[in-house]
Amino acid sequence: MTLVYSEDRVAGLPRPDSDRHGLDPSLASYLVSKAHGDRLRVSAHVESAYDFEVAVAAGADLIAHMPGFWWDPDRITAKGFSIYRISEDVAQRASRQGTIVMTTIGTESLRNATPHLRAQVIDVLRWNFDLLKRHGVKIAIGSDQFRSSSVPEALTIAQAGLMTSAELLRSLSVTTPAAIFPQRAPFGLAEGAPANVIAFDGNPLDDLEAITRISLRVKSGRELRVTR
Repeated sequence: MTLVYSEDRVAGLPRPDSDRHGLDPSLASYLVSKAHGDRLRVSAHVESAYDFEVAVAAGADLIAHMPGFWWDPDRITAKGFSIYRISEDVAQRASRQGTIVMTTIGTESLRNATPHLRAQVIDVLRWNFDLLKRHGVKIAIGSDQFRSSSVPEALTIAQAGLMTSAELLRSLSVTTPAAIFPQRAPFGLAEGAPANVIAFDGNPLDDLEAITRISLRVKSGRELRVTR
């Protein structure tokens, strides 16, 4: 389900003159309960912290986008960056429910922002990342770059200092695949995990960009040969 500044709907504000419209938040819980009744998982697209709160309250399984990933200059001018800051109690509830949050912050808008604006955006993102990590909310590495992978996303997060290399590696190898394929768990080095391994020509704990230089690929115990 798609939530786009749900607080505007609650306040009765007119819909913006654009295609960025979202679901009426009063329907969120009903839709999630219907989906769960059919044993389906629900992913919620969110933009503001209020959207995030609505998604968590409705019981969404996954939340796509960290609030603040795509900011609105007019709203920031009117209300400030606080509209993107997740609250403590909502983060605690997300943790209790096992909600998974997918990042998707590595957008063109962030890369093309002025240094001052970029610093402000990263500051609010750091608040959200730190809050979710502190409460044990699972963070998956996701990307909106459809012709690429989540590797550039992970590098963007690392360069911004939002997650450590160790945190990113664990998310990429365990949290993210478990979010995509929950029935295939366990992942990583856990007992019973599949023998899927990749090796790099450097230590990614020292230099995360090593994940772009794969020297060995093994799937189900068999080496994969990549032809170029």
